[in-house]
Amino acid sequence: MKNKTLRIILDLVLVIVGIVFLIFGIKDAYNFYKESKIEDSIRFKKSYRSAPEDNIYKYVSLKEANEILLEKSGIILLGRTDDPWMQVLVSPLNDIASESIDEIYYLEMNDIDHPDFELELEEVTLPYIVIVKEGKVLTELDKSDIIDAEYEEAPIEYFDEANTKILKEKLSKITELKN
Repeated sequence: MKNKTLRIILDLVLVIVGIVFLIFGIKDAYNFYKESKIEDSIRFKKSYRSAPEDNIYKYVSLKEANEILLEKSGIILLGRTDDPWMQVLVSPLNDIASESIDEIYYLEMNDIDHPDFELELEEVTLPYIVIVKEGKVLTELDKSDIIDAEYEEAPIEYFDEANTKILKEKLSKITELKN
């Protein structure tokens, strides 16, 4: 009789523990689903503190980036969240681009070692910006095109008025993306 009572109590405890895990599992799954549906601008702001709240960045996959390169128009930015230059570039790039377009396609390179692009890239140096119109590349800028190699100060101080103007000139092809 003791063994039967102990067995019933143990079964009840296991059922209760199972229900608790089920409830928390469903809650975590819901939160994960909800998190994945967060607007790209909010998600981007969480990764890049210097980006404005109302930024125009839209996350894309490698497949989507290749589709844009083959047949669409827009700006594609390749970057890594752990790159201090990316952390400061996103704000002036957002300001410059938002004058002409509604979104910048962002491909997060943290988990991509060797991208299989439709572009022929010898070596991707991040940050990397591509302006493409209807599948035709208008401008490509890698880190050496965006940032003066002789600059030795902190990245946070780089995009002053003069350097932002230089970047804007290099990105002048953005105006061709207007419909």
